[in-house]
Amino acid sequence: MKNSVQIASLILFMLLGCIDPVNVDVESEAGNLVVDALITDEEGPYSVKLFYSTGYFDNSRSKPASSADVFILSGNGSIIQLNESSAGLYTTPTSFKGQVGTSYVLNITLSNGKSYRSLPETLTTNAGIDTLAFSYEVKNEVSKENVVTDYDGINVLLTTGDVSESPFYRWRYSAIYEILTFPEQKTKKVELQTIPDPPACSGYVYDALTETLEQIAPCTCCKCWVDEYSQKVIVSKPEFISGQIQNFNIGFIRDEKGRFGFKYFIEVEQLSLSKGAHQFWSQVEQQQNQGSLFDQPTGRIKSNIQSIDDPDEIVLGYFSASSVKKVSGFVTSELFPINVSTGDIIQDDCTKVSNSTNERPPFW
Repeated sequence: MKNSVQIASLILFMLLGCIDPVNVDVESEAGNLVVDALITDEEGPYSVKLFYSTGYFDNSRSKPASSADVFILSGNGSIIQLNESSAGLYTTPTSFKGQVGTSYVLNITLSNGKSYRSLPETLTTNAGIDTLAFSYEVKNEVSKENVVTDYDGINVLLTTGDVSESPFYRWRYSAIYEILTFPEQKTKKVELQTIPDPPACSGYVYDALTETLEQIAPCTCCKCWVDEYSQKVIVSKPEFISGQIQNFNIGFIRDEKGRFGFKYFIEVEQLSLSKGAHQFWSQVEQQQNQGSLFDQPTGRIKSNIQSIDDPDEIVLGYFSASSVKKVSGFVTSELFPINVSTGDIIQDDCTKVSNSTNERPPFW
């Protein structure tokens, strides 16, 4: 029986190294081979992830396709052999780097003997990013109870170089913001009492005899930096492009969680695409923008990877080759005409916040 499949990994390279999965409705059965592969003109190594799809209502983890033979054939005749670094994850040698104007073909032979090959993907030129800008905006949303609530945030806008030569692009971004927590205020229940329970990293200890907190060392888990990533696929609309893409909005970042309380670092990546890769990502974008789970699916998103043994076999995912250009900047609270959100008061070790670290970024 055919059903929707949750591709639990059009992630990593496909969405910016993003942690959360992109849910794509495809006409398929569970157990199809899924390929997540991207090479660029940045320094390697690059990864190819192979696994098998699971049914939409199947909560089990996807099964990796281990012990496969994976290599890339370049247009100049060279063969790049990949090695399995962990179950289902295959990496190129660090010496390999994609070249603009060169075509590449991904070849896969699974442990069961089945073979797959991608169509040639040409690494196209990248026009680069001229400017990165931010604008403040207030929006509103309507609840199920028909209550209108305002919220605000920042639009991320960019202007490219002249894209006349290559109009096919995809954008993604990563960001970092600073948080402060109060681990010395952590408590625990002992019988019928609530007493302080500061973690060692807070620098505080609790003396049960005097029932007092004493600071004996600096706090090493009060200040952290949180990583986050763009969650939506954004591609260019070449039918509307002439010369530069100007003030293109690649995302709205809502003011919440206290992310703009100090300063907010964002790095935008612009990835050039082949025409085929652009069609693939445009379909993913279209499905993401559907109103709800119960909207009519747009159908199977066609892969550029085919089974050599069975042309009718459905393979999911895409093998891409992209030139990457980056630009970065800081958003500060001065951009907001009103006070920014403060986020929740966290009475614990800041490293327990998802995607956080207490290691200060070198550029901070």
